[in-house]
Amino acid sequence: MLKLSSRPIFLYWPKAIAHKSLELKELALPLYFTPWVHEFGHFLCYFLQKYPIMVAMNILVGSLAQSGHTLKNTEDLLRLSQQKVSPLIWESARSLVQWSAVNEAMAVWWEEHLLEAMGFNAASYVARKKEGNPYVSQLELGSKAKVIEYMRNWYSPGYYPEPFTINFLDSFSKMIIDKWSFLGENKDTAHF
Repeated sequence: MLKLSSRPIFLYWPKAIAHKSLELKELALPLYFTPWVHEFGHFLCYFLQKYPIMVAMNILVGSLAQSGHTLKNTEDLLRLSQQKVSPLIWESARSLVQWSAVNEAMAVWWEEHLLEAMGFNAASYVARKKEGNPYVSQLELGSKAKVIEYMRNWYSPGYYPEPFTINFLDSFSKMIIDKWSFLGENKDTAHF
């Protein structure tokens, strides 16, 4: 069985914080704290997921890079043409785009719920993020418990009809993903 080590690192560099603070300037939300809450949403997903979506995405990014398709952002993915690449490259890129959107939807869901729990009205801010991501609306259809259950089990083949995705996730879910050994704990007791 393949073992993969990963680490929960979510960065927000000063230029990005400054850019986000401009977006938030006219809203009644904390300028520098709000983007951090979004990144914390990504961490919560990582913490909840036995098979983190970020790990699956990075496997696909690495595979695409080995095939000569170095991708730095979503626009690079969207520039790929199905007619100009092999079916494996196309399916890898398609899955990466889909999971990137799902990953962002999960973080936006957390962001909205955490900000509201702290007494902030984040509705208009989050509405902007929902416009470009249909997965946020899909998450909102379920109860909080159902959404968190989905986040935990995002890799269930039952959520995906595509054969490539099902095969990838079947292999992915057979891996051992070590998320916590960097803390110095016993690896056998650190899995969630």
